[in-house]
Amino acid sequence: MNKKIFIFMTVLIIICALLLASCDNRNEEAPPSGNAGLPSGEQDNELSSGNSNPDGFVYELNADKASYTVKGLAKDNNITQIVIPSTYQGKPVTQIDSYAFRNCSRIVSVSLSPNIMSIGTYAFYNCTALQGVYITDMSSWCNINFNGSYSNPLEYAHKLYLNNKLVTDLIIPADITRIDYYAFYNCVDLASITVEPNNAVYKSQNNCLIEKQTDRLVLGCKNSVVPDYVKSIGSSAFEGCKGLTSIEIPSGVDYIGFYAFANCVDLQSIVIKSEVNIICDGVFKNCSSLESIEIPNGVMEIGMSAFSGCSSLKNVELPSGITDIGQGAFSSCVNLTRIVIPVGVTRIGALAFVNCPNLKIYCELSTPPSGWDKTWNGSCEVEFDYFN
Repeated sequence: MNKKIFIFMTVLIIICALLLASCDNRNEEAPPSGNAGLPSGEQDNELSSGNSNPDGFVYELNADKASYTVKGLAKDNNITQIVIPSTYQGKPVTQIDSYAFRNCSRIVSVSLSPNIMSIGTYAFYNCTALQGVYITDMSSWCNINFNGSYSNPLEYAHKLYLNNKLVTDLIIPADITRIDYYAFYNCVDLASITVEPNNAVYKSQNNCLIEKQTDRLVLGCKNSVVPDYVKSIGSSAFEGCKGLTSIEIPSGVDYIGFYAFANCVDLQSIVIKSEVNIICDGVFKNCSSLESIEIPNGVMEIGMSAFSGCSSLKNVELPSGITDIGQGAFSSCVNLTRIVIPVGVTRIGALAFVNCPNLKIYCELSTPPSGWDKTWNGSCEVEFDYFN
């Protein structure tokens, strides 16, 4: 009986050994690289979790299952020249994700394919070494949806190249029906602006890009002269415009958008003939060469940081009808020496006059109203009950 058990156990051990050997032989075969051999659903899930690829980018399959988003650089990728491919695994690469290249301070250039349709918020934030943005199609560039200034690499690069040629004479194609606020943001080398004939939405005159239906000036450059029929100046229309030294706003303009002339460091004089009611946030922020400005009588509100950083500004006269001065409106106007606050001003935001070391403020009111922030004057000397 013991002999039979011994024989049975011996046979069982041999069979198990053969089975184990067979399993080992199957496992010796190298697994397929990447996602090869996986069902399509498993491929999508693996990519959506953020896998790096040989080209140095991390991709994610979009919800449409027909295109990809660049999520960022693979770990330990030290490339300095980013070239976003037109396709990945046979599908177009259409988006760059929010924060994709944030803090990549070594990047010096970015090349985008015509397939890119959207760039997320802060995608190029703190990419301070950027020197150039390279594109091959102006129409596709104009159609990109930029989610803020830091989604556009021009925030730091300043220079846009079309087919390796620096864009100085901008030509807007006839097929363009929409241009993002930030499409040419900080594109400092623009010297002329022309719209191709038969464009249904835009036209150009005096080196200004103008929306036909609304007569809104969308984009200007250093050689722009605002036509008399223009009714409004769009947000960021001249922002960062290098070489613009003077501008005249005609009487027909009733609105000047946010940051319209911000960072125009060469702007020395501006004449506002129009009767705008609001000087919007940041309109003249960091216009460091601007020495004086006459604010029209119709202005009732000066927005946040409207004149912040105008370090050469020496003289400002506020209109009698003004009621609201925004937060930081005149902050860091280091050469401003005198300003009179009219009696009708009911609100002044925090730090409206902070870092104005040479400024003395004269108030027509005897005491500050409750709507004036307690830090409104910074450390400036204030005289109340003032009358001219």
